[in-house]
Amino acid sequence: MQRLDLQDELCRTRQRFLKKHSGMEQYLRREKALLLVLMLFVCAHKLSVLFAAGSELTVSGLIGAMLGIGLPAFFALAVYSGRWQYGLFFFLLGGYLAFDLFDFGVTTLPRLLNGSLVLAGSPLWFYCLALTEALCTAVSFFAACWLTLVPKNRTFAELARRMNIECGRIARESAEQDD
Repeated sequence: MQRLDLQDELCRTRQRFLKKHSGMEQYLRREKALLLVLMLFVCAHKLSVLFAAGSELTVSGLIGAMLGIGLPAFFALAVYSGRWQYGLFFFLLGGYLAFDLFDFGVTTLPRLLNGSLVLAGSPLWFYCLALTEALCTAVSFFAACWLTLVPKNRTFAELARRMNIECGRIARESAEQDD
């Protein structure tokens, strides 16, 4: 099958699914936007961590930042492919960030405010870190709830998975015909 024919067939398959299931197109747009916002906040948070570390930046800190971005990205892609169950990971991410934010509020913030914590740079990065962590926590919990607790969204995610499977089958058949 020619490349343009394959693209046309995939578009027709997608349109058929979207036409058959009203509301699915809006769900896919909202899901994409939500996961993009979540990943932007995760990246902003990890950049805040790196800038707050400043001169104390180590290889383990860089690896931690890469994992801190890579794991949520992996699960976001898994959810985007139609596997809503992976959205449960965002409860863990939100819980971890909430615990870290609580720890920041209990230990670091009072020391910053009373002057007993001496910083090499500006304390502004610590406040940015707390802000991005709070936003990331809120978006993580919201994404987890929206993806996993709303029955309609789980149904649309399952339909999106079926659509992706069908499109994958068409692409594989086309590749076999070309060989």
